[in-house]
Amino acid sequence: MFFPEKLIKVRAFCTKAQRAALVDSLYDFGVIHVADAKAFSASKPLDPFRVISEKLIVLRALASQLGIVPAARVREKPVDALVADFDRLKVDELSAWLRSADDLRRRVSELEERQVKLKPFRKLDVDARLLSSPRLSFAYFAPGPHFSWDALQKVTPGAKGWKVPQELAHDSVVVRDGKDHYVFLAYDSRSDEQVKAALNTADHVFEIPRVSGSFSQAWDELELQVQSAHAEWASVQRRLDWFVQHKAAAFSELLAGFDVAAKKAELPTKFGQSAMLTAAEGWIPEKRLSELQSALDNRLGSGVLLETVPTRETPPTKLNNPRPIRPFEFLVKALSLPSYHELDPTILTFISFPIFFGMILGDVGYGLAMIGIALLMRRKFKTGFFRSIAGMMILSGIWTMIWGFVFGEFFGAETILGFPLHPIIHRLEEEGIMHLMQLSLFFGFVHLGLGFAVGAYVAFREKHFKHMAAKVSWLFMLVSLMAVLSLSANIEGLALFAEYGRLLPDAYWLGLVAAAFVGLLLTEGANAVFELPSVVGNLVSYLRIMALGIVGVVLAGMVNQIPLQPSLDPMGLLAFILFSIAFIVGQVFALALGIFESAIQSLRLHYVEFFSKFYHGGGRAFVSLREEDQRP
Repeated sequence: MFFPEKLIKVRAFCTKAQRAALVDSLYDFGVIHVADAKAFSASKPLDPFRVISEKLIVLRALASQLGIVPAARVREKPVDALVADFDRLKVDELSAWLRSADDLRRRVSELEERQVKLKPFRKLDVDARLLSSPRLSFAYFAPGPHFSWDALQKVTPGAKGWKVPQELAHDSVVVRDGKDHYVFLAYDSRSDEQVKAALNTADHVFEIPRVSGSFSQAWDELELQVQSAHAEWASVQRRLDWFVQHKAAAFSELLAGFDVAAKKAELPTKFGQSAMLTAAEGWIPEKRLSELQSALDNRLGSGVLLETVPTRETPPTKLNNPRPIRPFEFLVKALSLPSYHELDPTILTFISFPIFFGMILGDVGYGLAMIGIALLMRRKFKTGFFRSIAGMMILSGIWTMIWGFVFGEFFGAETILGFPLHPIIHRLEEEGIMHLMQLSLFFGFVHLGLGFAVGAYVAFREKHFKHMAAKVSWLFMLVSLMAVLSLSANIEGLALFAEYGRLLPDAYWLGLVAAAFVGLLLTEGANAVFELPSVVGNLVSYLRIMALGIVGVVLAGMVNQIPLQPSLDPMGLLAFILFSIAFIVGQVFALALGIFESAIQSLRLHYVEFFSKFYHGGGRAFVSLREEDQRP
């Protein structure tokens, strides 16, 4: 619990013929971090790997498109049975449906793009074949309210006026389509530049599309094509929806089954192999060595040899915390995983983080709201990030309620449904603020002292005695310096430190400061002189607990100033509804901001002030072949 689980490196030998059985045995055992074997040359995947990988690629592609995730738990099956299930589910047919849906989606998109371009021409009853005259040019435009007709009339038409095909009765045609109207213009090609200049004031000049027959006929044909493509697409989509509704569970299990089969088939690539033997190496918890031996014996009999491997390699890190503490592993891993020989600070974070969080937020109502939100999250998320967040929120919410009773606050008020609260520390009164300052500094003192003590213990455990002496010197410097400051300086915020400072005469404390200073010089050199102010600076940093708590109370109090007066008068009722909405929004905002600030500042006190006294991180994660039930 305080240190990562103790691991040992093991090596298993068997014949090449038993390679698949060795894979099954290791996977059934599960809790092994398989490493690249150093014995013999590299091995190859199991024979079914190619078939498995081909099927798995198809399944993963389909799962991504259909939004299906692998099943969390699956009963393992032989590869032949998985392939049979693959065929039974008609996965190839499903792939064809999806390809068809994609093709139809693209076709619909292309047709709709053509519709957009052709729509302004749908009422134009002109045969497009007549627009290929070498002497004539054509324009189609929406004139709009600002179009200058005079500019078009002034265009020099050519030697003998407008030239139009014999089949066209007019040199221009006005097309009306509902509220829109357009103009189709045929003109002498020699006037092309002048016409284009005249059309600059038009709302829009359209590019004339290429169609066969008249534009109105082309529009009708295109509409039929769009409707037909939509109908085909809808038909395929109904098949896909039916599959997701009725076959998603079976598909999810099949995907998980192939995932497991692929992992097992690929595992031998980490094995070593000679002409006759196969060797597998990995890290396991020391206490489970006999369990692994039994698992190998049951499947391979006397044809397997298991041995421990003496090594100076640093093992991977496998955290070993009780279930209630596991959610707080997330906070540690977010910074860095502990190295194998390092103390796991999860248990310490589990104790101090909720206390600091609750002390900042400190409200009975907000604590209840947090617990309610966390319970809903735990109901929805069975594993993963949000499950861990929910576990942390429950404990932090409990401490928020405890501190809420200490401060006498319920959603910023001092009553619970009309029943008065009796605060022990009032955060908005001068005396209460002073008590809160003293309490914040005291918690910081304990937290920092614990950090130095843990650092000394870890150094002693690793036989780094000089480093241990440095941490002990820092601990004595913190204790003695705060005693001296509390006794010599008239600072009311240090009153709690004066209580223990009076246990020894002043000269003794000064002697301890000097001894600690000498110890730091001997262990850390001159750098220790420059780091001395950081001790006081780290301690003062804990005053953020007090400051942020006061800000939160003021914000909640401002929300509570919103007048809520029920009334039967229409205007009074409207005001009550609006003020009620403002009150709810304000409280939600205050809660969200309080949770965010409390979490961020509590994390900062751990990462910067606390962890820096003993924690380095940089561990390599232990990756089990098969996950145990690690749900927080």
